[in-house]
Amino acid sequence: MPRKVLLSREFSNTLDRLVALQEEVNGILLYRLQGVYCPIEAIFMTGVGNEGHVQADQQRMDIANEFFRRNPNYNFVKFHTHSRGTIARFGEHYVTHFSDGDIQGYDEQLRENPDFIGMVATPKAKLLYGRDKPSLLIVN
Repeated sequence: MPRKVLLSREFSNTLDRLVALQEEVNGILLYRLQGVYCPIEAIFMTGVGNEGHVQADQQRMDIANEFFRRNPNYNFVKFHTHSRGTIARFGEHYVTHFSDGDIQGYDEQLRENPDFIGMVATPKAKLLYGRDKPSLLIVN
């Protein structure tokens, strides 16, 4: 059965504000799996880039890795934005679609971790990618 990512309206609004930036950003959405539900508990930013590219900051990744070492019951949705700057530079197609690079990167992650979920937040959508075709529910 496909997993359902539960994102609070507050976290959804935070992602919307990040999408409004000129540059792309990335990070992780933390959750503890509850059956098929992935209720997001926190957002942790890992990097800021430019229009079309973002890479995680190593120090912030070290912090995230230490968190997961100490809290093995947590999982994450890896996210990045297709910002307004990205859309202006590369076109409207990326408002509702993953880039080829997104798909290649996510497929690599899925080979290493079959439970991986990726997200791209855009000005018009929040797209999820995973082996079971997870869905997103915005909750109050």
